[in-house]
Amino acid sequence: KEELQCVVSGEVVPIATAGRVEINARGLEGGVVPNINDAAVLGANGKVTGVAYSALSAEQKDAVVGKFIGTGIRVSQQSPDGHAGVYAKLQFSV
Repeated sequence: KEELQCVVSGEVVPIATAGRVEINARGLEGGVVPNINDAAVLGANGKVTGVAYSALSAEQKDAVVGKFIGTGIRVSQQSPDGHAGVYAKLQFSV
């Protein structure tokens, strides 16, 4: 199970509640990279989006999961890279 990174139905699943992760364009709402220091807000279909703290609505304030602390771009080398493209680094705390 560890090699496949899976669990059997009914088992407890550990969930990260704090830390830093990199999210590629597929995990960002609309594939748009947020600005650094934007609040990370839950979006549709499990994606996140960045919103300036001063522009957060009341509903969005309840959906903040952290803040974006960096952005970048990953370039494919000689072979195709499924993670190539833009990404954002998220400092999250739930």
